[in-house]
Amino acid sequence: MSQARDEAERIGDLLVRSELMSADLLIDTLNIAERMSISLGRAMDMNGYMSEGSVVQALRLQEMLERGELSMDNAVRAMEMIGRKGIDLDSALRQLQMGTRKIGKQNVENKVGELMSAAGIISPQQLNRGIYDGLNTGLPLGMVLVEKGIILPQVLEWCLDAQGLINSGAISQEQAAHGVRTARLQRTDLKTALANMGLPDNLLRREFNIGELLLTANSVTETQLLAARELAMATNKPLENVLLQCGVVSEAIISASQQLLQMVREEIFTVGQAALIVRRLCHCKTVEQMEEIFNDIQAELERRDEPLELLELIGSCRLLTPEQLAEGLMQARKAKQSMLTAMTDGNILDRQVLNAAKQCKHAIDEGAITRPQGVIALTYAHEEQVAFSDALKHFGWQHSLSALGVQQHFRS
Repeated sequence: MSQARDEAERIGDLLVRSELMSADLLIDTLNIAERMSISLGRAMDMNGYMSEGSVVQALRLQEMLERGELSMDNAVRAMEMIGRKGIDLDSALRQLQMGTRKIGKQNVENKVGELMSAAGIISPQQLNRGIYDGLNTGLPLGMVLVEKGIILPQVLEWCLDAQGLINSGAISQEQAAHGVRTARLQRTDLKTALANMGLPDNLLRREFNIGELLLTANSVTETQLLAARELAMATNKPLENVLLQCGVVSEAIISASQQLLQMVREEIFTVGQAALIVRRLCHCKTVEQMEEIFNDIQAELERRDEPLELLELIGSCRLLTPEQLAEGLMQARKAKQSMLTAMTDGNILDRQVLNAAKQCKHAIDEGAITRPQGVIALTYAHEEQVAFSDALKHFGWQHSLSALGVQQHFRS
């Protein structure tokens, strides 16, 4: 009996029951594997049906079935997670185990959820229901609440930031709950709310991390990053490990981002420069292409410091898509112009957005507003089609401009 046929007989029932393959498709793939004298997993991978790694995981599942360590029902559910979500077997089994837990009379501990409850954002009933749904879906509590429309992603981000400050010993849970509640009611950012409570700025300063770099580079979405941050906090794992485990980014991008992050700390690159490099690396298909970018990027970026800072700000507000940035980079190279010039001349970047971004950057540079405030105001100005100064007035931040004497810049 061939290796491929042996594999098909062992895991065929599992694959068909999990509806990852039909019986006919399995037979066709087996015939291809035998004609080419390759493994069943290799044949599936070549034809794009399933990764070779998933077949290896299926064989492990079958061994557990044969040893009586797993029921067929749970094996099928685990196989569905592996095949459809792309997670590894151990993670699938952990999710199955979590889903069978009962809350009963005792709440399952969830520090972020408890903080939300203490801040009055969710009720105890919503907390219990959210934990229960999270255990049965495998989603972290915060994302369950976001998907149900109970909280906004921004509120979850505040709670994660606040819980991080609690974990580091910078603030108490009572202070954190008050800060989150104030930020929500006054429509400001968490750092401002906590600073207004008299907490020293050095306690609230957070180092720019790999998740924020990937977000600035549009390599992960805000939802993906929030979910990964929550999982990292719940499992006490490094954020990059969770991003990698969830399959959000590749190991090569994680490794490159870590190097670039260190270069940002050493002031070799600005955040905007590092983000642009990550963005370009994500379009590479080979290691050689990645190495080529690293070899020639320094000289190119040195000529574009100011535009990149503006592009970074615009990117933080999601006013440009990765496709638009890639097109701008291509046009800039072709015309030998800066990216901003090429993007405005090519109508990729609206001049009104550019002017608002310049005003926003000027206000941030002068210390009139914080960067989070700038991002909020710039996003609001774009979505509501109002002037940047009007956006600042809407949030009550215009007094900072006049205090620093930068109001004239907004009238010019």
